[in-house]
Amino acid sequence: LPSVASEPARASESYRFVVVADSREGRGGTVNSAALGDVFSEIAALDPAPGFVFFSGDLAWGYDTPARVEAGFEDWRATIEASGYPIEKVYPVFGGHERVGDTPAGTGGDLGMTWSAFEGYFDPVAQSATPRGESAMSCRYYDAAANPPGDSTDFAHTVYYCDFGRDRFFVLNNDCIPAAHSTAGRVGDAWGCVGHELGCGQLNWIRRHLEGSGKRHNFFFQHEPAFGTGAHQPSCPNTLERVMDNQKAQRNDYVRLLGHHNATAIFSGHEHQYTRRYIESGLLDRGLNSDRVTASLAVLIEAAPLGQAAGPATAHSFDGSPRHAPVLKLWWTKKRGKPDWKGAIRAGRDDAETLVDQGVYLDSSDLELMRDGDRGEQRWIALRWTNVPIPKKAKIKKARISFTAKTSSADGPTVRIRAEAAAFALPFSHCAGDIGLRPTTRRAKVWRVGPWQAGKTYLTPNLAKVFKQLVGRHRSGERFPGGFQEIKTGSCGAPWNSGFCSQFMGNVLARVITEGDYTGEGVPYHYAVVDVNGERVDYSAYSWDGTLLDTTR
Repeated sequence: LPSVASEPARASESYRFVVVADSREGRGGTVNSAALGDVFSEIAALDPAPGFVFFSGDLAWGYDTPARVEAGFEDWRATIEASGYPIEKVYPVFGGHERVGDTPAGTGGDLGMTWSAFEGYFDPVAQSATPRGESAMSCRYYDAAANPPGDSTDFAHTVYYCDFGRDRFFVLNNDCIPAAHSTAGRVGDAWGCVGHELGCGQLNWIRRHLEGSGKRHNFFFQHEPAFGTGAHQPSCPNTLERVMDNQKAQRNDYVRLLGHHNATAIFSGHEHQYTRRYIESGLLDRGLNSDRVTASLAVLIEAAPLGQAAGPATAHSFDGSPRHAPVLKLWWTKKRGKPDWKGAIRAGRDDAETLVDQGVYLDSSDLELMRDGDRGEQRWIALRWTNVPIPKKAKIKKARISFTAKTSSADGPTVRIRAEAAAFALPFSHCAGDIGLRPTTRRAKVWRVGPWQAGKTYLTPNLAKVFKQLVGRHRSGERFPGGFQEIKTGSCGAPWNSGFCSQFMGNVLARVITEGDYTGEGVPYHYAVVDVNGERVDYSAYSWDGTLLDTTR
């Protein structure tokens, strides 16, 4: 993929930015202009001045026609401009209230319509190049044309990243993704949206722009928090149904992915409160390794070319037991004798098949290379091994995969084998494009499968050159060095929820800010100030009247 210039000349090693969220007014209104104006007047008066602001969703009420939603955006824009802070330096995140097309429940929605006002109104790529914008910022959208085949979604400006000097800022959409991207196979709501998850498209897009980027800090911005800490609506405990806790398996995969790459922080809004937590492995359902180059490896096998007459050669999959499942063998201290490590597929989500132009099969009792009976020709076979203990400075000298034939065949196809170009391979999912969207190594090995006999074991050619490229790129491992921050801003003005149902889940470093903490009128609203000075990042929180909040408890 073409790369964006990683270090614009004007970007400083030390800088400041602000994060704020949730300025939408109640039903029938657009924006809480009084609250939003107060907050941005305070932001404009900060010394030193922030170079830019990220706004974590729910800008205006939304939910109506594109023209009505854009009118809300215009109110939001005018309020910020009146504060004296340059609107071109404000980078928005798509939230639930940015949706368009309030269609009756159950009728199905149109994602193009749902995203239309946001795309039509916000162009962060262009604004970063305007004279009043943050010209040292260089932004790029999620672009279907620049992503692997199989993904026709471009997310209409709701997903993008920006580079500022040595740092990268990812803006994500976890409130409205296509149903075809859902890793859990969920269906869309009345707007055509699947919420509370990122989906396979964004996860793989994130990985492609994390792997080997060399960035010092990676910041992430989304509307719904990764971990719920309070009520999104008064009827507790429904709060956890409306954040990423709703899809814990994918949320944990996402958080592990960020921890693997030493993410600096996640910022969100949505729950109308301020909290700051330290995300560490104890918040997940299992621990993480700290002394490995990689904790999980994936191999993708593709028919080469499609449309072959030969095959299928049928191998055992993981069908409830690793007894006959594919085995990966790795040598890094020698080329002969026993491998330094070998392991079988040990979980149903760790082998998969994908038919041409169809979905991913995770529960098959066998693996056809590369035609599956009456179902038709397969595009991919995908295999994943976890907890692979490759030492940090190891060099792969030999790598082979063994398959146990389930049935006999007179001839087998020619296939192409690549490794997934990620040192942290995520489990496979039901997402239609999950396999084809994954980043792969440039190196590949062609294997002429040939005839198979049931019960016998067959080995691939040596895949060392494929794995050398993978391991050589990734020296860091699944490191999670103590964890990283999740910081939630919000309640910049949304007036309807002044009570909170605290449901803390882990090591929270800051109290929940509630209405009782203020002497001023109205509900609490606040913003986070982030100061970056080389490797050091400091966080502060301010109330609507500029008071520095106590975030030490």
